[in-house]
Amino acid sequence: MPRPSFLPDIPLANIAWGLELPLLVLNWFALSTMVVAWFLPGSFAATIMAVAVLAAVAGLGFRKTRADHVDLVGRYVLSRLAVVFTVAWLPSASWMTNEELLAAAILAGCLLTEPVARAFAAQAFPYAANFPGTKTRTVHLPADAIFWTNLGATTALMLLRGPWVRLELVIAAVAALVNLFFMLDMALFTLSRLRFNARLPKLWEEMAPTFAIHWRAGAGSLHQLTMWLDYLKALDKPFFVITRTRENFLEVVRSLDVPVLHRVGLNSVEDALSPSLKTVFYVNTAILNDHMLRYPHLTHIQLNHGDSDKLASYSPVFRSYDKDFVAGQAAIDRFDSAGLATAPGFFVIVGRPQVAEVAPSRGSVSDLKSPTVLYAPTWSGNTQDSNYTSLPKGPKIVQALLDRGCTVVFRPHPYWNKDHHSAAGRQAVVEMLAADAATSGRGHIYGDMAETELSVFDCFNLSDLMISDVSSVVNDYLFSEKPLVMVAVTAPPEMFVEEFPVARGAYVVDFEDVDSTLTQALDAIWNEDPLAATRRELKTYYLGDIPRERYAERFLEEAQKYV
Repeated sequence: MPRPSFLPDIPLANIAWGLELPLLVLNWFALSTMVVAWFLPGSFAATIMAVAVLAAVAGLGFRKTRADHVDLVGRYVLSRLAVVFTVAWLPSASWMTNEELLAAAILAGCLLTEPVARAFAAQAFPYAANFPGTKTRTVHLPADAIFWTNLGATTALMLLRGPWVRLELVIAAVAALVNLFFMLDMALFTLSRLRFNARLPKLWEEMAPTFAIHWRAGAGSLHQLTMWLDYLKALDKPFFVITRTRENFLEVVRSLDVPVLHRVGLNSVEDALSPSLKTVFYVNTAILNDHMLRYPHLTHIQLNHGDSDKLASYSPVFRSYDKDFVAGQAAIDRFDSAGLATAPGFFVIVGRPQVAEVAPSRGSVSDLKSPTVLYAPTWSGNTQDSNYTSLPKGPKIVQALLDRGCTVVFRPHPYWNKDHHSAAGRQAVVEMLAADAATSGRGHIYGDMAETELSVFDCFNLSDLMISDVSSVVNDYLFSEKPLVMVAVTAPPEMFVEEFPVARGAYVVDFEDVDSTLTQALDAIWNEDPLAATRRELKTYYLGDIPRERYAERFLEEAQKYV
């Protein structure tokens, strides 16, 4: 049945979860269970309803942690209390023993104190790691264990009746001890954070950092930081990373051996202002960057995490920084074309040091027996005007490659799951490649192998040509001088080339007519590849006229002036 025109293009399930409708239904069903137990004490219906409530709470809990990454402690307290009231008290009120009453009271007390545990968890946030000469705690015992302990004890209270009453009391007492133990651990973690903060001025004297990297990004965005980290380390000056979310902090701690200071609110950022600090580097334009930009005595340098013709690459927000380190002249011309005036000396061309590891072409595609094609679509963006992804048409694109006997490397942007259309396209492509690999024996690379185990430059070097859309990987791929295909998502191909000049070196495919236009593009590559000379010109324009061996050196020369 077609969707009514007045409904937004959002899955109804997303609307239901966003409005917390499952929680509303759960609470009303739990209250209904109490009513049934009141009028029909000890009935089979009340027991079944109580089991349904506990199962629903467990299911919602798993979904919250896996999909929303939120803490569970202190959630669904009303429905869980209703179950305790139903299965542990009312069904047997006429003959309830003191032990049963005490067990129910202890468990109810555990549930009622969960909001206190939630408050402990809110204060026990990460604070620092890897500072020289200092031992710090990076994590505390998970507060969600309290939720699962209490849920398990409630289930046991429902199942262990009659001769098991003493075991019931023991389980309730153990649940109370677990609650106390975990809250004590979070309290000690908070005290550890306070002691570190008190010692921080002394640490700044000993460490004397000259620069910091301020980083706030969505989970799974560590590549933004790591692509610049080796070059910043090469400056050979003391530095540290400032993170603003727990996920970002833990990502850094798990993967990188660098000093990291975690600061949450606006006022807490002041702790990061070491007297020796001169410069702060940024790898994106996150809103929370403003918390550091407000300090005028520091030099604020934007590195960004890639160069592309996207609207986000020439946002007026960049003018908030003192310097913008860019790859080539193309980045500067974007601002001029958009009428965005900048201060003299604002731009510094440093090339893209990362592309020095990109290997050149191994020959004409037409001469290769089984060419490997990299399909690397971007993500859907934060707003509709920045939605350049071709991933919804990914299955058609990949099918055309399989029909030509190509081996496919499929590496979508890490944010592919931000949009349900993109997520569906990505899943379909993965299934197609798995099925084709099983029947044809071709060694397609996809899933974790392509998305996390290999770097994007590893994927470049495995491929003989690339299909993408509007993305920084297009600009970086120019360094290889290999053929490029770009999918025109936001405009017809003719207008697309005007809006995104890098497309002059690519074979442009119409998003609305992928089948025929992609075939034409691939035919051109397989025959003469007439755009090879244009790509060589664009390589200098976008990535700077810097020899491969001097890319890192050029960046260090410029960065050294500010640290």
